[in-house]
Amino acid sequence: MTKYTAQATLAAIASKDYDALRKLGIRVYGNKGRMWTNTACITNLDPVKGECNPRLASNSCGVEEIGCPKCLAALTAIASPATARKYYAMEWGMGRAACATTGNRYGVSYRAFPSSAERDAWCEDGGDFTTSAGWREAVRASDPELRRTLEWYRTHSLDLTCLH
Repeated sequence: MTKYTAQATLAAIASKDYDALRKLGIRVYGNKGRMWTNTACITNLDPVKGECNPRLASNSCGVEEIGCPKCLAALTAIASPATARKYYAMEWGMGRAACATTGNRYGVSYRAFPSSAERDAWCEDGGDFTTSAGWREAVRASDPELRRTLEWYRTHSLDLTCLH
């Protein structure tokens, strides 16, 4: 589910707009058949949060029955604004150099900045030439090697503050 869909779903739930939920393709299951509670789950969220309830029957219910706390929490998390944008730069420890076979960079360290102006100022203080040790340049957040580095830090539960 996308951020936009989650926001639109929350708005439709708040305004009790069943037609909007139908247009968004939101599937709801629950009410009295859900362990005899009056809350319904949003089954579109199952891949994100898992099943909240056993699917014992195919009860129909309206927007007013949506109230499963786990579903609403998952929707809110998806709809909430993303973390602050970061601007990235890299410093080539030995000048710009890459592996001839894989194309991977040698001796590169990455840094994150809260603004492009700070990133650009940091890059200006680097080496004078692309072959100089300490050459610095901006890198897009979508850069594959940067993404792999960030993913490695994320999966190894290390503190990302080392990426200044």
